Amino acid sequence: MTVVIYPVILPVPAEVQHLPPRQRVQSLSDCARQALTLSAGRLGVRLGPLETTFFRYWTAKEAVLKARGEGLRDLSRCRIDHILDPTRLRVDYAGETWTVEHFFFEGHVAAVASGGFRVEWTLARPG
Repeated sequence: MTVVIYPVILPVPAEVQHLPPRQRVQSLSDCARQALTLSAGRLGVRLGPLETTFFRYWTAKEAVLKARGEGLRDLSRCRIDHILDPTRLRVDYAGETWTVEHFFFEGHVAAVASGGFRVEWTLARPG
């Protein structure tokens, strides 16, 4: 089966560059989600669990590359090997298998290449 992906590039509003860091990240995240939604719409795919899966896979691969000190240029060389449970999966990269742990909060997903250790997540609130 061949799947055609329609890349969508959206301009980032100039005012985003002048936002405080947390607001800038939120705004850029919103832009990325909007682009993903538009791209999926062109495919006739309705986002929901797919969006969560996309960001889970992306952050898992990114976590492994960061742990190895590699750049995102090798993102396509990472492969999701196995979904262990709703918060852990395995990624193959350069002949190594990595366990990645996820944490979901307020519409975001964070990931860490855990080396097989269980990760305890704590969400610290500012202030």
